[in-house]
This record gives sequence, C-alpha cells and structure tokens, in this order.
Amino acid sequence: MSQNLFAAVRARRPRLDRLLAVLRQRATLRTVWRFVWFGPWVGLVVIMVPAFLSNLRAMPPRVAEPLGIGDLIRSADLFITGAYFLGGPPALVAGLLFAAWYHGASRPPAWPRRAALGALAGLGGCFAVGALVGLMEALGVLNRPDFLLAWWEFSAILALSGVPAAVVVALLQKASTPPDEPVSP
Repeated sequence: MSQNLFAAVRARRPRLDRLLAVLRQRATLRTVWRFVWFGPWVGLVVIMVPAFLSNLRAMPPRVAEPLGIGDLIRSADLFITGAYFLGGPPALVAGLLFAAWYHGASRPPAWPRRAALGALAGLGGCFAVGALVGLMEALGVLNRPDFLLAWWEFSAILALSGVPAAVVVALLQKASTPPDEPVSP
C-alpha cells in the first residue's frame, strides 16, 4: 500500500526538463518580451498619472510661460529611460515567472487566474531584483550612499508600479495555445 502511494507522489512531482521545455517555446519568449516591452510603459503610466493630477491641482490658474515642445520631449525622454532602467529587470523576472506558469498550464486560464498570477509574478520580480541589489550591497559590489533606500524599500517602491503593470500585461495576454515547437539552442 505505501509503495503505491510513494510511486504516485514520485510520478506527479514537477520535473525540471518540463520547465525547461516550457521556457524554450516561442510563445513563452513572446510573453516574456511583452512583459519587458509593455511593463515599464504601464508602470510609468501608473506612477505619472497621479503625479500629473496632483501637480495639475497645485498649479496656479494661469502659467506665465508655457513649456516648449523641446522641454516636453526632454522630460518624456528622461522618464521613459528611467522607466526602462528601473522597470526592465523586474519586468524580465516577472515575465519569466508568468510565462512559465501560463504556457505550462494544460488549459487556457481564465482572467481571474491570469490577474492573480500576474500580480504574484510582478511582486516576485520586484522583490527578486531588490534582493539582488541587497545582496550586491552585502557583498561589497555595490556601494550605496546613505541617502538612498534600503533594498526592501526599493523593492516596495518598485512593487507600487510593477504589480499593477504585471496585472495589466497578464490580462492583455491572449488565451494560451497548445505548446509549439521548442526554440533550437
């Protein structure tokens, strides 16, 4: 009796070769690319819209000198570069986490599960990158000035925009198709 129980447990455990096969699919790589490409954009919108609305309320009714188009382009360029610099690595980790689950499922998941796993993947991506920064500080590879945030504070601030961005990108995902041919190494 006990041998049959252990055989059933052994047969159902997750295997590393199955995970690697899922990560080699073209659809998985496309999902990760969507997270890396759209995640920082959505995270930037999540951060910038409340900031813009609060500044709009605080502005005087009449502005003395309007901003020129060059000023707007320079500020947008700075924000987009910062969004990809800060949000790119967490988006990559979140995309890998979400894509491994999404394309490894036997049937297409419904939107509540995609949203929940997108949120968990976004949170995992933000805290994984923050923990890596903390590990680099502990090993002495990265010297952080005293006025910068600790790694867990950095992770929490990343998660403020990273989790909603991961949920949005996860909900934009189409229904999963059966596994296609793996990418040749």
